[in-house]
Amino acid sequence: MNQPTTRVYGVALRGDEVLLVRSRHSFDDQKIWWLPGGGVDFRERINDALAREFLEETGLVLRDAALLMVDDDERERPDGEIVHTVRLIYVVALNEGELRHEADGTTDMVTWISVDEVAALRLAPYARRAIEAALAARRGEFLRDAVLQRVFAASL
Repeated sequence: MNQPTTRVYGVALRGDEVLLVRSRHSFDDQKIWWLPGGGVDFRERINDALAREFLEETGLVLRDAALLMVDDDERERPDGEIVHTVRLIYVVALNEGELRHEADGTTDMVTWISVDEVAALRLAPYARRAIEAALAARRGEFLRDAVLQRVFAASL
């Protein structure tokens, strides 16, 4: 029986830029960008996994993190395998430092990218949703989210 995998990711914003990593491998020879993060090891605390993934994939040290959203999806890989992923996505603050590309992991590049340029990237769908949510939260619009409004309205 297949089980969902739990993964943790972070949205790091710096002015009008977002920190993204690029996949080392792809199924169709077109690499995809996503948020720094990855799998949570057995018995590893979520915040420890987030800090470890940021250090591995970006070379930067996590200073603080706040839960932004939980996201999940199912997708079929080209070989027919069905993958169900549950993602805990945080907004993160990082210590200053120089970016360092991951040596032998799942990513091969890390960079700050202008939010305006993100629309043109081949970006993982969850990452696009998370970046939009983080930008809305930064503008103070998070509580204006339609789903949150519906839930709050139903709870009155």
